[in-house]
Amino acid sequence: MEIGEELRRHREGQGITLEQVEAATRIRARYLRALEEGEFHRLPGEAYVKGYLRAYATFLGLDADEVLESYRAGREAAAAPAEAGKEPVIPGAPVSRGQRKRRRQRRLGWVAGLAAGALLVVA
Repeated sequence: MEIGEELRRHREGQGITLEQVEAATRIRARYLRALEEGEFHRLPGEAYVKGYLRAYATFLGLDADEVLESYRAGREAAAAPAEAGKEPVIPGAPVSRGQRKRRRQRRLGWVAGLAAGALLVVA
């Protein structure tokens, strides 16, 4: 069973609404919905995902460490097919600051190379 499905099942089993969870945990309902739907890329970042999972699981009376371990195992399984040494590409996930920097450096490298080549041709 997926983490989100488990969270939803426990919440509904206790007759608790997302609004009640939001009031108790101070986690916005849209983020709680994202957790329940397994759409972790809709949250602000990895630290938020882990913190929100811990808080939500604790609120529901679940073992937060087990929930986080399930989350980690799912992330590792999703990243396994990715090449070693590269960050996994998750469709719809926000691009990290480091990834943006590397892309910008690659583009600048190409531009510098083309400009140098053009200067050689002109000279």
